Amino acid sequence: MDNTTPITVLILEDLTEDQELLLHELRRQGLDPRPLPATSEADYHSALKKHPEIILADYRLPGFSAERALEILGEQGLDIPLIVVSGHIGEEKAVEMMRRGAADYLLKDRLGRLGAAVTQALDNRRLLRERELSAAALRFGEERFRLALNQIPLPFALYDENLCIRFANESCAHFFGQPEEQIIGRDCRHFFPEDISSQLYPHLLAARESGQLRTAECRIPLPDGEHSFRMSYVPLSHADGGPDEILAVAVDITEWQRMERLKDELLASVSHEMRSPLTAILGFTEFMQGNEVSRALQLDYLDIIRQEGERLKELVENLLDLQRLQAGFDLRNRTALSVHSLLTRLYDRFASLHPQRNFQLDCSQNLPPLQGNEAHLYRALENLLNNAVKYTADDSPITLGARLDSENMLLWVQDQGEGLDPALHERIFQRFFRATSAVGGTGLGLALVREIAREHGGKAWVENAPGGGCTFYMSLPLG
Repeated sequence: MDNTTPITVLILEDLTEDQELLLHELRRQGLDPRPLPATSEADYHSALKKHPEIILADYRLPGFSAERALEILGEQGLDIPLIVVSGHIGEEKAVEMMRRGAADYLLKDRLGRLGAAVTQALDNRRLLRERELSAAALRFGEERFRLALNQIPLPFALYDENLCIRFANESCAHFFGQPEEQIIGRDCRHFFPEDISSQLYPHLLAARESGQLRTAECRIPLPDGEHSFRMSYVPLSHADGGPDEILAVAVDITEWQRMERLKDELLASVSHEMRSPLTAILGFTEFMQGNEVSRALQLDYLDIIRQEGERLKELVENLLDLQRLQAGFDLRNRTALSVHSLLTRLYDRFASLHPQRNFQLDCSQNLPPLQGNEAHLYRALENLLNNAVKYTADDSPITLGARLDSENMLLWVQDQGEGLDPALHERIFQRFFRATSAVGGTGLGLALVREIAREHGGKAWVENAPGGGCTFYMSLPLG
């Protein structure tokens, strides 16, 4: 398996720290996990409906266990690999779990081979499925094989011993842009430009000669633009000793590659944003350690170190919150909350932190309750208020408000600052984007605001306020 391939992982674990540890270890070992967290049997059944590729299960949870998880897989006829990850499990129990169908077992304090175990389990399942597909083709005959493959949206082609196409499903005909009757019996090199054929044909030939799976990646021009494909060539051996055939499968990986690029850009941005505060913290610390510095100057330097430390803490917290939201954690922590109470707490806190500022509260006590995650909504409005403080003068009023708008709750923060170029109204919600470098910040606060709005089924946006300044809105459904 390509070590950068995204994988959907069902994590059966009741401790959030251990969930995060497993995800961290998978990422550290070059994998890109998309987690489905579960802490109970009900969660487990729900997560299975989302088709995870692999399951990492604690041996025993309150009211549930890895043994029961394996039984459920058997009852539902699912072949999803399950790896037991436990803090302590005896050799006998481990062997018993393997006998019952577990793909592997690991101790939580020895996760060094977690990535390899996951990769091996997925490879084993893929090879098993390929063998089952080959057996099904031989068992049910070519016509039933044709009917089955025509229902699959991936391009499939079957090559004979001379590497000419003897069968192509409907998706393959669309892929080549030719009707099936013009594809059968022809060399695949007829349908690709020479530069693409020179990349793919050696792998097809090698699959026939070696009798083993071969894969290749290439970019192919299609009517809607150039797409990236991963081509897999699976040798099919005849039980009667007849000549081997090759089953070719094409998978469009264009979107996956785009996501990989976004991930690389995110890592580069995080590294860049962390470097500045770390450089300042280390620089001033080392300077004070190696030089005689007056008490007044020490206090100035320590204040800079504190500010940069807070900036680094804000960066890490915002980034972790974004990742948790996108991973689907904490989605169930919603309650009916009082909007007036929430906004009053924020107003009192900011008025206390910034007594020189002119904060105003515009919120009726009679607003209906809002179904939401109170901690997340508090964080979103806190980010909007922090932005208003950063970008407005001390005597400029800052209003925190809420009102009912049809069936939605409209929350907003308005300032009377310099306003914002309309061309930047969407860009400022992108990760690490800052309208100006003159004001400190991580560039993640507004991205988190929009993600929290989406978590609640709502939206976030900004408008220039009449007379100057900006108003940031969050529109959230009540239920």
